Amino acid sequence: MLRVYLSYGGNEGPDAALRAAGEMAALGYNPFVPLPFHRRTPPETREGSGVSNGRRCSLEWLERCDAILLLPDWSQCEEGLEEMEHAEQLGLPIFTSLETLMRRFPSDVRHNDYGLSEIIVDAQLICD
Repeated sequence: MLRVYLSYGGNEGPDAALRAAGEMAALGYNPFVPLPFHRRTPPETREGSGVSNGRRCSLEWLERCDAILLLPDWSQCEEGLEEMEHAEQLGLPIFTSLETLMRRFPSDVRHNDYGLSEIIVDAQLICD
């Protein structure tokens, strides 16, 4: 399952990111939304890094993702610009629309007769 980091900005940012994450999960992607407590934290920093512990946490999550999706208004906040720059340094694919991401990385979900999504996975027996 493709892990996608969602970078957002603006007043509607967190809510829009959570809505997009829900849509992406239904399509078979594994979205990560850096909630406000990750993006904006008190000013304590690791010695000499100049990066807050919360920001470091978000960037570490970005390093574990396969791609980044820049949602509308992502560039309106300093964190979004930093995330984009970090994604470029990591060589991650960067997308500005879900449609473009889906063309490059088709999901592994098909829709059943009821209009519900079904994730296609290999059958597994799970035991206690």
